[in-house]
Amino acid sequence: MMMRWEIFNEIGGFDQRLAVAFNDTDLCLRIGKLGLKVLNDPYAVLYCCDVASGSADHRLVDYPADTATFCGLWKDLIACGDPFYNPLLALTGIDHTVDNRPVIGPGARVVSVSPPGRAPTHDEVLGRHDTSGPAPSVATVTHLPLQPRERHGTFRVVYISGEPDTPQSIYRVMRPMTVAKKLNVSVSVIQVYEIPRRIGDIEDADVIIIFRAPWDEHISLAVDAARRQNVKIVFDVDDLLFDPALARHEIIDGIRMHYPTEDAAREQFSRMRSTMLAADLCLATTHELAEHMRRARKPTIVLPNAFDHAALETARLAVRRRARVSKDGVFRIGTQVDRARISVILRSALMP
Repeated sequence: MMMRWEIFNEIGGFDQRLAVAFNDTDLCLRIGKLGLKVLNDPYAVLYCCDVASGSADHRLVDYPADTATFCGLWKDLIACGDPFYNPLLALTGIDHTVDNRPVIGPGARVVSVSPPGRAPTHDEVLGRHDTSGPAPSVATVTHLPLQPRERHGTFRVVYISGEPDTPQSIYRVMRPMTVAKKLNVSVSVIQVYEIPRRIGDIEDADVIIIFRAPWDEHISLAVDAARRQNVKIVFDVDDLLFDPALARHEIIDGIRMHYPTEDAAREQFSRMRSTMLAADLCLATTHELAEHMRRARKPTIVLPNAFDHAALETARLAVRRRARVSKDGVFRIGTQVDRARISVILRSALMP
C-alpha cells in the first residue's frame, strides 16, 4: 500500500484494535470517507512479511475478535453491501466462487433510498448523505428470482421506455427483448404515458426495466405498483444523465441541442437520478457509467449495447459496397454533436 504520509497521519494510521485482520481494509475505508479514491493495481506483485503477527498462512485462520471489531465499526456499510463486489460471487468463503443461488443481479444487496412512491429528496438526488452517522438507506437481503412467481408459469419482464423512438431504444430495449423471447421469457414494452392503463401488466411482472425515464407521476405510479406486488425494479441508462452537477455547457456541449437552458437540463438530470435511486438494480453500458451509479450506492451490472446478427450483416454489406465504389474525394463523418463546432475543429485540423 502506498499513500502520502500526511493522509496516513490525518486518518490516524492503522486501527490498533485490529491486531491482525482487516486493518488494511479499515484503513482504505477511512481514506474513502475523506473523499479520496483507493486504487488497486492488479499487476503489482507484493510480498507479505507478516508471519510475526500470526499464522504463516493466515488466510485460512479465523480471527473472531478482529472480525467482531471490524463488523462493529462498519456495520452500516456491511448492511448496505459492497457496491464494488461482483454480485455473482458468493458472500461466504475465501475463494470468491460463483454464487450458485438463483440470482439475475446483485439482489443480495438491494438498497432502497426512499419509501415506495416518493421521489428521493433533493439531498438524496444530489448524493448528499451524512457519512458520519448511520447509512441513509435501508438494506434488505433478497434475491431477484430466476424462476417465475407462482401465479403464472412464465418469467415476465416489462420494459418501460422513456425514449421509445430513439436509436438508443433499439440497443437497450428492442434487441434485448428479442433475445429474451428466444429464452422463453414473456416480455413487453410500455411507454411512459401508457402506465396508468397498464398497471395490471406491471403488477403481474417479475421484473420491470425502466429505460431513460425521468421521475414523474407516471413513473411514481409504476414504482408503487411494483412495490405492492414485490416486482423487482431495474433502471437502465446509456449515458451520464443522472448527475445534475454535470448539466453545464462547458462540460456537456450536447445539452444545447436538447434543453433550452442549463436549469432545464439540471432539472431533467435530477429527475432521472430520482428514478435511478428508486430502483433495486441498475444497468449501465460501460464500466465508467457503472462507477457513477455505484457511487450513489446502487448495485450495478454492466450490460453493453446489444448488437444483433442482422446489424452485423448490414454493416459488412455496406463495407463491401463502399469498397466497390470509386473514391469521390469526400471525407464523411457521422456525428450528433454541434455541426457548427465540429466544422470549426475540422477546419483548424485540416487546413494548412
